[in-house]
Amino acid sequence: IEEYNIKTIAARVLEVYKAERMKKIIPTFIPILMYHKIPNTPIDSTHQIFVTKENFRKHLQFFKRRNLKTITFIDYIAVRNGHQPKSILPTKPIIITFDDGYVDNLTNALPLMQQYGYKGVLYLLGDNTMLHNTWDAGTEKQLDSLMTLPQKKEIVDAGWEIGAHSMTHPHLMAISDEELQYEIIESKNKLEADLQIKIYSFAYPYGSVNERVKLALKKAAIPLGIATDTGGECIEEDLMQVFRINMFPNESTLSLFKKTSTWYRKYYRWKRGK
Repeated sequence: IEEYNIKTIAARVLEVYKAERMKKIIPTFIPILMYHKIPNTPIDSTHQIFVTKENFRKHLQFFKRRNLKTITFIDYIAVRNGHQPKSILPTKPIIITFDDGYVDNLTNALPLMQQYGYKGVLYLLGDNTMLHNTWDAGTEKQLDSLMTLPQKKEIVDAGWEIGAHSMTHPHLMAISDEELQYEIIESKNKLEADLQIKIYSFAYPYGSVNERVKLALKKAAIPLGIATDTGGECIEEDLMQVFRINMFPNESTLSLFKKTSTWYRKYYRWKRGK
């Protein structure tokens, strides 16, 4: 029986070892922040998924004052797999992510991140013909430009991690098994081919994830599934449902403090019961 095959058992034992080792290396919650648009001025947005350039600058200033240092999921996986020493991980890590690939991530977010010595994780669609956030049509008053392939390559050249975000941005829980496999596997394959990179993480559009979706991600051999406001108190609690924190237009000093604190996940779970 495959379940009791010696190779299968050895792989499971190794996974337990890796998980326990990472819990010792990073015993507390890593703040993982989720941004979308970084426009020059406030926009009339139903979903409020933007932070203006000036406010984003203030966020980075705050992170710097707290002595937070950015890592990527690639860094985490490299240490987890023993390919890099644990010394590459700072004592106060933070992961800053951006979803969808808006042009202002390149023009506004990237220069500011570089100014503060930070690197990010950008989640892109595999379909390069999608040049606007068409999935928001009917709910947003305006659609915003997504990066072209040459622009995406600029982000790669800047040293950021690129993660997959599906092909077309659907609610993954609402589509068929065949469509689900396509959205996950094809986005991984396309991004790896187009950008000459390896995909280590996948961000679920809308945070839409359940056990069926997580199983599809495992089958695609993507190490990490990144959720939104759901998941474990540490990455190792559920590699396929990593807790990520939504960032909004009017974050205060207090909210930034809470969202970048190692106790935030426990606080969120206590406050909302999930």
